Order: sequence, then C-alpha cells, then structure tokens
Amino acid sequence: MKKFISLLITAAILTAIVAIMPLTVSASENSETTLAPPADADWSEEHENWWIAFKTLEHVDNLYYHFILYKDNEEIHSEFIRYTHIPDFTYTHGASEFIHESGDYYFKLAGVAEYNHNSESVMGEYAVSSTRTYTRPDGTMGHPTNLRWEVRDDKIRAVWDTPVNFKRYPDSRNDTYWFELYRVGMTRPHFRSWRFGVAWTELDANKGFNVGNGDYYFRVMALSGDVDSFPNSVFSANSPVFRFTDVVENIDELLNDLFNGVESGGIDIDDARDSLSDLNKFELAASMQNDAGVLGGIQNLEEIYTEEMGITVGATVAQSIADVLNPDDISIIGAGLNSTTPGANMNLQFSAPDVERHVDGNWYKNYVQFNIDLDGRNTLAGTLLDVPVQITMPIPAGVLAERFVILHYHANGTYDAIYPTIKGNMATFTVTRFSVFVFANEVDESEIIVVPPTGLGDYGGFAVVAVVLIGISAGLWVYSRRRKA
Repeated sequence: MKKFISLLITAAILTAIVAIMPLTVSASENSETTLAPPADADWSEEHENWWIAFKTLEHVDNLYYHFILYKDNEEIHSEFIRYTHIPDFTYTHGASEFIHESGDYYFKLAGVAEYNHNSESVMGEYAVSSTRTYTRPDGTMGHPTNLRWEVRDDKIRAVWDTPVNFKRYPDSRNDTYWFELYRVGMTRPHFRSWRFGVAWTELDANKGFNVGNGDYYFRVMALSGDVDSFPNSVFSANSPVFRFTDVVENIDELLNDLFNGVESGGIDIDDARDSLSDLNKFELAASMQNDAGVLGGIQNLEEIYTEEMGITVGATVAQSIADVLNPDDISIIGAGLNSTTPGANMNLQFSAPDVERHVDGNWYKNYVQFNIDLDGRNTLAGTLLDVPVQITMPIPAGVLAERFVILHYHANGTYDAIYPTIKGNMATFTVTRFSVFVFANEVDESEIIVVPPTGLGDYGGFAVVAVVLIGISAGLWVYSRRRKA
C-alpha cells in the first residue's frame, strides 16, 4: 500500500507540470475528433479560491487540454494545459488569477486531439461547467511598483517592489505574482507565468525572444490567496523597455573599435582581450549566437590573440563515446580568448559523465550525455568563462534533428534547456560555462513554460527564448495546486 501511494504521489508530481502555451495558438471546436469531453469538469468543491476540477481522458497519456474561461458569456482567457492520465484521479487547476471583476463565470475544457503550436490545433468535444457568480469584495491590494531590469553575469532579471499590504496564500508562505512579458508592438503576451515567493524573474535567453529582433517590457500583478475575501491587485504600470537591438549594436561597435585599434597599433591585443572579458556575459553570448557581425568580430580578435600568444585550440572525444561523436567535425569560436597563458592548449574535451544525470522520460527521449569542459582556461571548472564559447557540432548518433534540445545540467541537479540553431545535422549553441550536457529529443512538439527548476547561463537558438526559471519551492507549490480533489 505504501509503495502504491508513493508511486501515485510521484506520478502526480510529474504530471503537475503545466504548459501555459502562447495565446497566438488557435483552436477549432468544430473539427472531427474521437475525444470525448473530460468527465466531471466543473468548479472544485474542495478549493474555495476558484479552482477548476476534472478527470483526464482514459487511455491518453501526456495529453493537452484546452481551457477557456468566460465572464458574462465573453471569453476572457484561453490556455493549453497538460496532464497525464491516472484512472479515477481528479485534477485541479487554479483560475483565480483571471478573476477580477464581478460577474458570472464558467469555463469550457476539451482534450486536444491534435496539438500544433504553430498552426490550428484539433480539439475534442468540450465539457461546459456550471456558472459561478463572483462579487468583487471591498478593499484594494497594492500593486507591484518600481519595475526595472537588472543584467549581470549571464542573467537578465525582471525586478519589482513588493506591495506593502500583500495578501499571502493561506496554504503557502510564498507571495505570488502573475508575470507577463510583451514584445513592443504586440498586443498579446509574448510569455506569461506565475512567480512564487520572490519579487523578480530571471529570463533565460534560450527560450523566447531574439536579440536584435525586438524590444521588451513586462508587467506584474499581485495575486490574492482568496479573491472572494480580498481581490487581486491591478496590473502594475509597464516596465521600462529593454532594448536588445541596442545591445547588439553596442557590442558590434565595440568589437569594430577594438579590431581597428589593434590593427592600427593603438590598442594592445591583450587589452582588447581584457575588454571582451569585462563585457556582460549574457549580452555577449546572445549576440554571438544571433548576430553574424558580432561573431565575426570575436573570430577576428581571437585569431590575432591566439597567433600572438601561441595558443592552440582543438577538441578531443573520449574513446568511450567515440562511436557517437567525431572530434574532427567540431568547430569552436571564442575558446582561445579564455587563457592568458602563452602557448596554452585550449582543448574542448568531450567525455562520459562520472555520474549520469537523471533525465525525465516523460519529456525527453533518444538522449546521450556528455561532460564538456575546456582545458587550459583561466577560470575554474563549472564557473563562468572569461568569454563565451560557441560550439558547432554534429547532432550525436541516435539523436534526431527533429525536436532536438540540449539540457545543460548544473551541480545541484537543475538544468537549462538549450534550443540550438540547426542546419542539416549540425547544431550551433553558445555557452558561458561548461558541465554535463544531455543531447536529446523532446517527446512531442511543445514549449513548456513551467519547467523543472533551472539555472541560467547558456544561449542556443535564441529563436525560442524568455522562460521564467522556477525554483524548487515553486515546483512543489505547483504540485500542491494540483493535488487530488
């Protein structure tokens, strides 16, 4: 019995990871489908703070559901959520963050017969809930203020000040916010998610916005623990705009100045290298990944620096993994700038990890694990590089190019999901530190917004960026929101 309960809890934790998909996805209610409506879809009787409850569809694992919320017969919210089927198990999903004004609320919920985040998805039959009336109580929660951006090392952080009279969730010690990121010129959120316990969000450059291809701002709402007793706050004012276009242009201009100065003799190449090391790692890595001019500038300075210093750069692959990776097919940019030792041999080493990292088979398959490190570097293993390194390499044998992802693990067991640039069977990604990397395929095409807790630091693909990195306590909180009704 204890073993069964343990397995049930483990399954519930795994399936409580919710994908809040971009609102640009359309859905068709009229498409032919074999999926019945979810059973017992209605407002939860266990939770008082506006939760929905439903049973997942039988014989369908890891299925998306389309949730639509209505107020006074007008649609006010739409999202895709994902759950794994457990027989006779009732899931709950919070909706209080979308309840603001007095009115009559109901929702529709359908299984997704065919999910496609790039085009129209095919819906199953919708279940329709009963109508529930909300009367907004008196009182006003202060909204977050002083919104700002902080950029340091390999991170960009959206920061705000906590409201003075912040209402806390009754079953959690964590103050909770609703965060929305916008691209300038767009009316729908580019990215959105909860944020638990802290008044900031770190955005990982692997998942949502393209450097040089847009400017961004965010807004935040403080969430009540019980909207029937105390309403959510209004949204904050919009943050200042973070200008990624300016980031790329400024770095490109600096690289040109450094190169021209070195060529004319006005700047020593050692000083130019030190100037690169002083740059913000987040901005430089992202710019190298996405701007050919910046990458070319790094290559030019690296060529001059390694020639003058007698530094060599190469890659080696341990015999134990030689059947899946050929070192002759690996190219590297930036490695030679990570040493100040004359004659250093900068060797990018690929080997099997001493201890294999846990990979969630619900989300990833066909995976192979490598420990990657740069021998000869100035900094200690696992710490930030002086200058980011871009790697172009074949997708390892046994891993497909379709739905390819790289999981960069950290010492505490968390990881970043890197989406590299793919050309044919070659993958290009830019990193700011080295450790264990898992090369894998995602189980299906999705962009998971609430993910296992991750760190920051690597920039690949940049065509899919801006993910909020949820901490371990947040992951547990999400699980508690979706316990058995």
